[in-house]
Amino acid sequence: MKLKEISPKSLKKVPDTELSALHLRCHQLYGKTKEFTKDDIVKIHVWILNEMRYRGVGYLIQDNELDRKSRPLLRKEEPEVQKGPLEETDLSKLKVPPIIFIPRFLRVSGSQIYARNRSPNDIDIIVCGEEEEENG
Repeated sequence: MKLKEISPKSLKKVPDTELSALHLRCHQLYGKTKEFTKDDIVKIHVWILNEMRYRGVGYLIQDNELDRKSRPLLRKEEPEVQKGPLEETDLSKLKVPPIIFIPRFLRVSGSQIYARNRSPNDIDIIVCGEEEEENG
């Protein structure tokens, strides 16, 4: 595949070995070709790395300008999907931002926090309304 034919969609059809070769080609051409600007190569490099990461294809991270420019543009890691009848997301591997607990306003419940020798599959966050003042 030629670099000018690359898109995130077209990369899904490329074998792992060719994906690795395209990654190497980006490093070879970065700043050394008039056919592509540096920004063009960075964009293509990011698409390739995102596909490699998605497939679990290893690659060498070099401390060079191309890798430094690409790093902040990479997609965040996605949770693994279990291949099964329901293709459920494995919640234990899902990286979620921390929850800020506000006493008597946000509460957590569900099997996730009470799991002992169980396989939890959910967590419930309860948002409470304003507390009513007790009379008496």
